[in-house]
Amino acid sequence: MDMEESSNSELLDEIVAAMPSNDYIGLMGLDDDNKDILESSESKAANASCTQDVSKSSESKAANASCTQDVSKSFIDCLSEPKSLSQSEEHSSQSEEFLEELKRREKEGEPIIGYLHNLSPMKVSANENNYFDVSVHMKEKTIRAVCFSPEKMKPMKANWEASSPVKISQFSIKRNRFTHDDEMHINKRTKLSEADVSEADFNFVEEKVDEVPFSTVSDLVGKDSTGQVNIVGRVRLQGVPETIKSNGKTLIKQDGVLTDESGSIRIVFWQSDIQKIESGSSYEFKKAILKNYDGRNYTTINRQTILLSSDVEVTRDDDQKVENVSQLSLPADAVEKVTSYLCCNKCNSSLLHNDNQKVIKCSNCNSAQLKSKSKKLVVAKVLLMKDEEKVSLTIFDEKLRELYCIYKSQENACAKPYCQLGDDEIAEFLLIVEAVVCYNRRLNVLAING
Repeated sequence: MDMEESSNSELLDEIVAAMPSNDYIGLMGLDDDNKDILESSESKAANASCTQDVSKSSESKAANASCTQDVSKSFIDCLSEPKSLSQSEEHSSQSEEFLEELKRREKEGEPIIGYLHNLSPMKVSANENNYFDVSVHMKEKTIRAVCFSPEKMKPMKANWEASSPVKISQFSIKRNRFTHDDEMHINKRTKLSEADVSEADFNFVEEKVDEVPFSTVSDLVGKDSTGQVNIVGRVRLQGVPETIKSNGKTLIKQDGVLTDESGSIRIVFWQSDIQKIESGSSYEFKKAILKNYDGRNYTTINRQTILLSSDVEVTRDDDQKVENVSQLSLPADAVEKVTSYLCCNKCNSSLLHNDNQKVIKCSNCNSAQLKSKSKKLVVAKVLLMKDEEKVSLTIFDEKLRELYCIYKSQENACAKPYCQLGDDEIAEFLLIVEAVVCYNRRLNVLAING
């Protein structure tokens, strides 16, 4: 019996959600080493008799029975035939036969049967879509599957936990443009159903335990190379979340300190990951990223990172203190620039448009939206004096809104809504409002004190 029926046709969320270890905006994360699927014209020729007629008529199958009679039962069986190929050529040949059979089954709607391994937690793509990935083990081969249908997490988790086989049909095979590996894409159209153990004519193989050892903080601080790491420790958030604009996106960033009994290291959280952290609690980070900036190592997490609560108790005090925050008083001595821009309602990227457009298409996530309903964000640069030195601060939209509320209360004015302000009106209230702003060493305003 089917676990669930496929829903109405829906476009597959593009490969950006399937980037195996890329980051939100290229600021964090680590690209996997690019891997190419080996190809060999000689191995193709050597195995052509096993692959060229798989999808032909039954008469054609009979004519080529020596190679295709058991394909629908177990398409890996023909791989065991002896071939006078080198090891790499044989591996390439097997991979290509496996892939060709998967594509045939995709085209004909024929299910595959396999066991599930390495089920990931639910993740959020750069386009703010939920997805998860899992390894599907079929006979002698395993393929990565990316599922863009969150409701399938529950039934797939049940199969994974029970180590029971599952039938998967109406899937698609896509080439990952970053790793160049082929992977299975599962969406709402994909059908899942229970498979009898007798239908899986191969043994269940226990999933491999993560062989990457956990590092201590002192190891990471002194490590010469950057890359993927596993670590556990107490996290304390520092300061307040910071709004930044990079690569056309407006993002929220939060610094923290990760401490174990060996030392402390800076850790950076982005976007929705910030809400997952309770300051002062301990966490286990698998597949975190070690990076280096300005000669100092620090850690961050991305969509591939597995974040788990930990009962580890850390008695050591944090070595690194809260980032230095300075204060200055408004009103501004000058407003250098006010920039307004429209922002995608889905992924927060800046939208390119002209005055005559009614519908705008986002160049990042390809979603279309009415120009009149697009979010408008504003960024201002203001000049203030500190000890006879000029300081140029950046104030993002969220803090501008706070300042405007203070301005209205001070002027006791029935001013128009913030969303209706023009650039000149924003510059005007910045030259009048009285408030204390807190800013960091990057000269971004972090907090407002009225």
